[in-house]
Amino acid sequence: MSSPAQNRKYAVFEVLKKKRKITSVAEELGVARKTIYQWIKRYKDSPFRYKLDAFKPRYIKGNKHPKAYKHRFKNKLLRLIVKNPGLSTTLLAGKLGVGRHAVYSLLEELDLTSKEKRMAFTRLYVGPKRLGKDIKISIVRGILAKEKNISEIAREYHLSRKAIYEWLARYQRDGKVEDKYLRGFEHPKAFREKEERLILSKVTKAPELSIGKLAQKLPYSIHGIYNVLKKYGLTHGGARIAYAASQRSKPSFLPRFLDRIRLVWEEFIPSLAPAPPPSPEGYGEPKPPRLAET
Repeated sequence: MSSPAQNRKYAVFEVLKKKRKITSVAEELGVARKTIYQWIKRYKDSPFRYKLDAFKPRYIKGNKHPKAYKHRFKNKLLRLIVKNPGLSTTLLAGKLGVGRHAVYSLLEELDLTSKEKRMAFTRLYVGPKRLGKDIKISIVRGILAKEKNISEIAREYHLSRKAIYEWLARYQRDGKVEDKYLRGFEHPKAFREKEERLILSKVTKAPELSIGKLAQKLPYSIHGIYNVLKKYGLTHGGARIAYAASQRSKPSFLPRFLDRIRLVWEEFIPSLAPAPPPSPEGYGEPKPPRLAET
């Protein structure tokens, strides 16, 4: 089956070079004569260097379309469904901040248009393109029991056959199918509490440094430092300066109990004494004492 570009090229060359009638070419290709006239005009109006580009379709389809943004939030949509599978299409679109039509079309591609399908998907989903351990074991056992072949299972779960073969070999070798993806502190690139304290102490000492400058002074990558700062809400320079000021204002030691009592005594007890008499200054010259009458 020829592509639309090949049909356009064939029609234009048949008319211009072989001098065929437009009516016969239109009947052969099953298009209107007006369409062929448009192809010929576009070909003639194009510069010599870009003549062949005149046959390419102008309408962009798929992910290259400027409005085809639904695949950009696919993983966000899946995580949102796993967190709350009871949300409707309208609520999902509202939480993602996109149009309802885009969300519905993506749900249609994923076969998750109904609430029941989303509930079933929640039980299977572990992460992007990953399944739970129990689901993997059931798939492998079903293959060994010859209930289904690998191609059918791959189509059902949207998996590659290579991945299923790897699970099968791992199960036959080790007797288990575990997820190789490490999470949390088990991940080799995870930051422990010690590394986080080191990064935060550097931020406290020099909050004016950018993330790139921090990466130069610390043995960590920009991405790793950014993730730690994002965890504590310190990705912006102003937030780091405020954090450093709050850390510096904290006392370096905690006073002992007796020190606290003495501090309270010195500050508050003198204020309880009666106020002294007002000073004569500001009230004019003092009057002489009045003599008693004889």
